Amino acid sequence: MNMLNAVPQIFIAGENNGVMESLLDAYRKQYRLRRRLHFEPGFGVGAWYHPTINKKNEMCDIQQFTKDLIGLSQVNPTKRKIIGFKEIRFTVQQLNDMSEHVFPCAKFIVNIRSDTVAQHKSLFQSRKSIQQLSERNNQFLDWAEKHQKQSFVLPLEDFDVTHFNSILRWVGIEGCNYTKVVHANDHGYNFPPKNTTILNNESSCQFL
Repeated sequence: MNMLNAVPQIFIAGENNGVMESLLDAYRKQYRLRRRLHFEPGFGVGAWYHPTINKKNEMCDIQQFTKDLIGLSQVNPTKRKIIGFKEIRFTVQQLNDMSEHVFPCAKFIVNIRSDTVAQHKSLFQSRKSIQQLSERNNQFLDWAEKHQKQSFVLPLEDFDVTHFNSILRWVGIEGCNYTKVVHANDHGYNFPPKNTTILNNESSCQFL
């Protein structure tokens, strides 16, 4: 997240306290309602009265809510050509709903940790077995394999300048490159030093 936010045209917000899970749940319920209104004769009258639901407006509302949720209006939105957020709670099914229905034009950086033994020792993953962590990794890798145009797999072990520069090209940023990788949560829960320069030619970054 810190690496991407160093690029002037990119804004990636942090975690959303599970709000996106609730939003996806609301979407699924609305989706089932639309299907019943469309396919079940006689449904949508009486206590279930509904006129036709405009799917396009519904999707636009969800996307606008997400922009408001991540605080886009406070970070010079006209300059930000790529926006997004960090999410750690999604299941593969939730990711699938997000990519196919709610944000069909989005791209997803799939961040896993290949060393599941080390991951199991971390504070947030110690309650899961190594097998559970491996299975979860495989589920996301399988999803990424099926959605290659939308996904970029970035294991923690590949956090280096070469891979992050590949991400810049993948999202359409040209004219600048990373020169180093910032290290957050170094031996604990902390932030990288402020004003750390990690890009060359920052003023030349362009979204193409």
